[in-house]
Amino acid sequence: MEQSSPEYFIESLLTDPRLQFLTKYDLQIVIPRLGTFARLWDKWNRKISLTAEKEMALYIRNHFFVSFQFLKALGNPQGIVDIGSGAGLPGVPLKIIWPAIPMLLVESRRKRANFLKQVVRELSLENTVVMDSKVEDVGETPFQIDTALFRAVADTKTCLEMASGILQSEGRVILIRTLEEASKDSPHPEYSRIDAIDVEDFNSNPLLLECYKKHSNK
Repeated sequence: MEQSSPEYFIESLLTDPRLQFLTKYDLQIVIPRLGTFARLWDKWNRKISLTAEKEMALYIRNHFFVSFQFLKALGNPQGIVDIGSGAGLPGVPLKIIWPAIPMLLVESRRKRANFLKQVVRELSLENTVVMDSKVEDVGETPFQIDTALFRAVADTKTCLEMASGILQSEGRVILIRTLEEASKDSPHPEYSRIDAIDVEDFNSNPLLLECYKKHSNK
């Protein structure tokens, strides 16, 4: 394996002891698929600037590491929506590592949505749908969704409001926040915060994985 290849950087990342919770997954299948995803990112990032990172190693460390943190709060979802998916983060790495989960990727920017569609095609991601629309225009979803994910989209209140049109009662919203961002959270009438999990990014900066549950309509 070449030391400059995406697979090399991914395999090195997955040996990080902070990611030991990934050992239950079949990483020998996961690594080459994540490598394909990273190569597609590199190709498209040169054209439409998907992320601030330009170097493969930095992209993988900064984004894959944080995306995997969502697994600590997912439980056993029936279906996931990644709202404001952008470069496919965290939705695509999660789908690759846990392929049985139905995944809806919502991205309003057409060029980024086209990138996501190519990722879905080239990786043959089953039960994965890309919608190139604003979240409020999604309407009926292609499968039942009980979990919404957000990363670097908006403040917590705005994210909860964005998820309300897709989630039914008792659906969950999972967001990753800096401690400063989390300190500014305010109550939302439709949701209760049910968990907050301390995590960190690759560089050991503290983050908070916040979990909210939508109130029952009963």
